[in-house]
Amino acid sequence: MPNYHRQGSATEDKNFVSWLRDLEARGYEIVIHGYFHERPRRVGERIKEKFMTRFYTQDEGEFSISITAKPSRELRERVMNLKLRAYHRLDLSPRPGCSITRANARRATPECTYTTRIDSVLDLLTGEREATRSLVYSTHSKWRRTVSLGWNAALSRSLEMRELARLSIHPPDFEAPKIWGQILQFIQRFARTRNATTYRDWIGRQRTNRKAT
Repeated sequence: MPNYHRQGSATEDKNFVSWLRDLEARGYEIVIHGYFHERPRRVGERIKEKFMTRFYTQDEGEFSISITAKPSRELRERVMNLKLRAYHRLDLSPRPGCSITRANARRATPECTYTTRIDSVLDLLTGEREATRSLVYSTHSKWRRTVSLGWNAALSRSLEMRELARLSIHPPDFEAPKIWGQILQFIQRFARTRNATTYRDWIGRQRTNRKAT
């Protein structure tokens, strides 16, 4: 994320950039999750939009763009001009990770070959959708942390039957001892029956398997 909450440019941190280059060289997939990780409030938003952007994501749903708001032009400006170029100058090859509708993602950002939602992974080239919930935490208040622990404990059991299990980790999670403890438990549990992978590699295997059948 080039400039999280406008706290400063991450691309100017030499140690951070060196770390990213090392990860990419070792096969890790570098994905752009957002630029500022902020979504300005807009006039005329519907109730559902307000709930998702103001309450659920607490004004951080940067890629949550209404299909009536000329998404193609707006998304291309955000994803290409603001994000990818910032990292391409540093000899990195990040992919945009767009949590937006499938149609808008392809029309606005042809560089996107997949997009993830909280409940699924979409292959934008083939149209295949894998339904699998991502375990994600909200840490902004005590009640949110408590609900997150119980909710994810229940969701994790449903993931046992899924081929792909996803666990989303954000920096504030490290500062909440109970949440970080649960995350470590999930990692240990999933590691017994699964192998860690990137979205890029997992989707590539799915395409290969479909062609073989």
